[in-house]
Amino acid sequence: MFSGVITNVSSSEPDCADIRRLRDLWAEAFNERDLDRVVSFYAEDAVELPLNGTPAVHGISAIRESMKSSFSSRFTDLKVRQTQVGYTEPLAVELATYMVTRNVRNGEAKQENGRLVATWRRDANGRFKITISVWSKEPA
Repeated sequence: MFSGVITNVSSSEPDCADIRRLRDLWAEAFNERDLDRVVSFYAEDAVELPLNGTPAVHGISAIRESMKSSFSSRFTDLKVRQTQVGYTEPLAVELATYMVTRNVRNGEAKQENGRLVATWRRDANGRFKITISVWSKEPA
């Protein structure tokens, strides 16, 4: 079982700060429903494991389609709080919790909470991109 502690990782503050900044920008793009901007954070070969046991999504094109579905699922006001970021060349690991509002069909707003684990690696231009992203909803 994962204990919540990343070990044997350097804490290169500039790199960790970059991941924190990028996640904030990702959440901002998600809340603005800016599909192109959200997808720009992912590596071409990224894998996304969405909520609720949905099958893994492989590659940027499939992630784009999955994000379209998330936008149409009435998820709003996403807030991500990073609990830990670690970096060791060539990967960064991010642990976070999230809260999101889901507007259900009857107009009621429902708060959902969960956890996020993501890995990031630098692309050929030196920019961090999400390579694996795993979302886990907390039980109701």
